[in-house]
Amino acid sequence: MSYTLKDITFIGRYGTDVVPILSGCEKCASGHRFGPAVRDYYLVHFCLSGKGSFTDRRGTHTVGAGEAFIIKEGEVTVYSADEADPWEYAWLGFIGERTERL
Repeated sequence: MSYTLKDITFIGRYGTDVVPILSGCEKCASGHRFGPAVRDYYLVHFCLSGKGSFTDRRGTHTVGAGEAFIIKEGEVTVYSADEADPWEYAWLGFIGERTERL
């Protein structure tokens, strides 16, 4: 079964469907690295400019401007800014009963 965003409300009748819990933006220094880390929530990073790499259980992925990556709850991840063209990214973290479906 597939779903679209219109199938999910951010705050449901009981306030637990998908709840944004944190957000931010960072312009990283060359080679800035975060991780390895494990989170107890879902986290979406959207690359605004520059580039970097993201490593999860599937391998290492290059991410550039206009692209995003998702960190799943309980997953070990590492990400780092490119040495020559470090990224700027925005992030949004979520919890909730239907977050994985989103």
